[in-house]
Amino acid sequence: MGKLSGAFSVAKRELSAAERHFKNMKECESFDDMDIEWRGFIVSIEKVWKKIERAGVAVNRGKFGQFQKPYKAQKKQDRLLNYILHARNSDEHSVQEVTGHLSNYSFTPIGMVQRTMGKPDVFVPVNPLRKPTIKMDIKFELVDVTDRGQAYSPPWGNGVPGPMSPVEAAETALNFYRNYMNAFVAEFGA
Repeated sequence: MGKLSGAFSVAKRELSAAERHFKNMKECESFDDMDIEWRGFIVSIEKVWKKIERAGVAVNRGKFGQFQKPYKAQKKQDRLLNYILHARNSDEHSVQEVTGHLSNYSFTPIGMVQRTMGKPDVFVPVNPLRKPTIKMDIKFELVDVTDRGQAYSPPWGNGVPGPMSPVEAAETALNFYRNYMNAFVAEFGA
């Protein structure tokens, strides 16, 4: 039980560190600050996976393998979780950038297509005066990374065009890892 509690306590600390990085990301006003927090987040969140893995194998390799199987499959298939793993690898093992930014960013929605059964599509202008609906001094975004010769693109965000923001990505990843840790506790009683 000592191996479980030791490795698991490290996993809990790393999840807390990832949560702190996420909280700090929401308050960043400079690219350098966001970059530091995102890099810290991806390192901490991936350590959660490794430390829980170590704790589970120490208790019962076979039972843990079965427990981890659906989470491992989800992590491999989910574009965001897969991207975070490779962004972390790129950050740790190369000199690549893992975030980017646009200065004086604005976005003007042009319109949308309204579809009705049995009728032709109709273009509906969302903003006929073409005034920017979003205006920011800076927009932080994730960038393509290369890990072991393969390129990985960040998934697109919800609600805005373009790659998912680091804040949205961190929030989504935290939900997965919290659920993973809670399920581990329920299964193995850590």
